[in-house]
Amino acid sequence: MRWAARSSARTIVCVWRFAECAGAATITSTGFTKVPGTELAAVCDVDEGVSSKRVGEIEKLGLPKPKSYVDVRKLLEDKDIDAISIATPNHWHSLMAIWGCQAGKDVYVEKPCSHNTF
Repeated sequence: MRWAARSSARTIVCVWRFAECAGAATITSTGFTKVPGTELAAVCDVDEGVSSKRVGEIEKLGLPKPKSYVDVRKLLEDKDIDAISIATPNHWHSLMAIWGCQAGKDVYVEKPCSHNTF
């Protein structure tokens, strides 16, 4: 992962849109929290209730409490955020990835078509 190699990199962000898109188990299974020098710094969901729930789940895992955002544009303004991981419905993937790159963030995004070739 490119950001893990940079000495200044220390943050990873998971960006959510719906409760069904991701959860605390997904965060840890991605391996981001296992990369030396990284931190799950923030979560983002338009539903504040979902975001609060995710923050609680992350804390239960023994990880530091992340920041919480409801607007991904505000998250992208945060200079402490080095990278984002996008787990949203299909129609948001491209736009969030472009915004992330424009904001100077490293971006991890999986499109459903990348899981298989059929």
